Amino acid sequence: MDSKLVDDIVAQLAPGLRAGLGITAYFERSHEAPAREALIELVREARAEQAGAFRWKADPKRGTFHPIDYRRIADPELRLARLTGDVAEWQRLAAGDDAMEASLPTLIVATRAQWEQAKGMLGELHYEFPASEDGAERLERWMRRIVAVLPVVHAHAGWRLALPVRTDAARTRGAQVLAVARALPGLDLDGPTIAHHLLRDRIKGPAWLLFLRDELVQAAGGLEAMRARAGGEVEIERLGGGQLLRAGPAPEPGADGVAPRALVAMARAVDPIRLRDHPQLYDAAPGSFNHDETVAWLERFAARA
Repeated sequence: MDSKLVDDIVAQLAPGLRAGLGITAYFERSHEAPAREALIELVREARAEQAGAFRWKADPKRGTFHPIDYRRIADPELRLARLTGDVAEWQRLAAGDDAMEASLPTLIVATRAQWEQAKGMLGELHYEFPASEDGAERLERWMRRIVAVLPVVHAHAGWRLALPVRTDAARTRGAQVLAVARALPGLDLDGPTIAHHLLRDRIKGPAWLLFLRDELVQAAGGLEAMRARAGGEVEIERLGGGQLLRAGPAPEPGADGVAPRALVAMARAVDPIRLRDHPQLYDAAPGSFNHDETVAWLERFAARA
């Protein structure tokens, strides 16, 4: 689907939100020196790619996606390098000044020490940018780069809905997000409302590109079982310490509530490791993204498989 058409659909259903392309990686040992050094280099590469479009924002007080006050950091790379790893801490690069609105491009880095040990929560890297003609190539390049330099457990890339970083702002957009999710089932939803501790050994579902480390491949029944369930619709190749799955030649958002065929096939391939339940993603007001709608969204591909 043409990106302009996607933009028009999102603008009509959810004014103030934006669709774009993005990659999310979950990785271990985020607080250790090798991961920190790799993250600093990835931040530099993203800043160079976006030609200075980022502004740096950080939440100096809280280790969650629930900042109230942002403090501008003059040297984000130095700030990231100085993180102690004693507590979870979010760092955010964004194109906009208002945390209440969605903005592209956005880069979010989460490093964790105590939470990884106590709750099994993984470090995270989220990179989102506007769709473009070379978007598919950029997503795959970033996927390969991230897997090469970080101890990634799983990662996914494709179309997504860019959400405000403020939890309260995101939660109050539930009805709008639900409308977009129903219209464009190939759009991923990520950000402040996801219970990330549930994603240590589970994934939310399929994506255009999906990386699974070997233990997750085995949990899904093994490589041959995944190939058989996909029925030839999904390309699978060896990458680093796992497998890279690709659903078609380019990411597709779906249209008119119809899920892309290749994503349905990938849902079959990874069915044993899909997350099947989750607390409500957004506010539970009537007609909004309550718990039932959250489960329905998680199952949107399986229902068609």
